[in-house]
Amino acid sequence: MLNCRCSPHFCQGPTFDDYSHLLHPIGFQRGVKKSSFKPKFSIITIVKNDAANIAKTIKSVISQNYDDYEYIVIDGGSTDGTLEIIKKYDAFIYLWISESDRGISDAFNKGIVLSNGEYLQLLNSGDTFVDDDVLQLVSRFCDAPVVTGYAKHDASKVPDVLLKNSDILRIKSMISHQASFVRRDVYERVGLYNLNFKIRMDYEFWLRALSVFEFRFLEKYLVDFNAGASMEQIELFYQEEIYANICHDISDDLDYYRITLNYYLRKVLRILKYLWIGTV
Repeated sequence: MLNCRCSPHFCQGPTFDDYSHLLHPIGFQRGVKKSSFKPKFSIITIVKNDAANIAKTIKSVISQNYDDYEYIVIDGGSTDGTLEIIKKYDAFIYLWISESDRGISDAFNKGIVLSNGEYLQLLNSGDTFVDDDVLQLVSRFCDAPVVTGYAKHDASKVPDVLLKNSDILRIKSMISHQASFVRRDVYERVGLYNLNFKIRMDYEFWLRALSVFEFRFLEKYLVDFNAGASMEQIELFYQEEIYANICHDISDDLDYYRITLNYYLRKVLRILKYLWIGTV
């Protein structure tokens, strides 16, 4: 049972039933029709007005040397040409929709509910697999409810600090949703992404999932992610992490703060070393 200090409504994610309105047959304007296809993986990309980056994500997915997957694109009603790019790759996309949503969590949830795969991955617009063999690799390790690995910033010249498996699972905030493959029954058991969280919905979800399910960690880079944030978004990022910690009763977990502080200190030292001598 989840241990939560906040109101039940704030701490819980919506269920599949809350999105039952999406399960009608998909028509021409909303994509291709669903079938009884049950692939190993569902790769889900959410996007809104990102014509500059959506193509590289699509190409990364359809270049995988592994066939047992479906690709789903959830567009938030783009007006900048993104939809036209999606349509160019229509033959490679199992299902796409384009409509307004209530934010990132809502878009994630739509993709999850509309998917058919055993394991689901959320690969945002601008993110890419590190190579063409990622799905083949992950398919050999699907012996746990969640399989996760490392993600790296595709624009960073400074390699990230690599934490031990036990430390990543201990502090949870370092788990990358882009580099994670979540079995469908995890979402069915603990709920979908919480609409109350605008940025750290993935962290709040990990707190729920880790209280019930085991994770398998692969000490390999799986994804390059495209990150950029304003100061307001960074502030909200940390506010929501604090809310999630309070919600799930880990705000006084000293190990969490010890490991997190150690991670950021090591990261700052790497950046300073790079700026000083040009290498890490």
